[in-house]
Amino acid sequence: MNARQLGRFSITNDMLINQPEVVAEIFAILKIIPVRAEQMFATDTIEYTAISERFEEVLRGHIPPLYKFNIDQSEAGNVELVEVERVVE
Repeated sequence: MNARQLGRFSITNDMLINQPEVVAEIFAILKIIPVRAEQMFATDTIEYTAISERFEEVLRGHIPPLYKFNIDQSEAGNVELVEVERVVE
């Protein structure tokens, strides 16, 4: 992982408030290091820019790509798998 492996993604405020342990598990599994977070009142989300070994390397001066996460959880609610998918803008 290096500091140029940047990506953007959003997490709903509802998920942060009601499932903070799931958010923490996702960040841990993906080794996410947030470098920017912005509250978006219009969409009720927090938009992140972060470093992760699962994100593509971005050239200096370029906009990091947008990603979405597909999450599989056990019946107990534990995160078992997080797939990272680049969103075509």
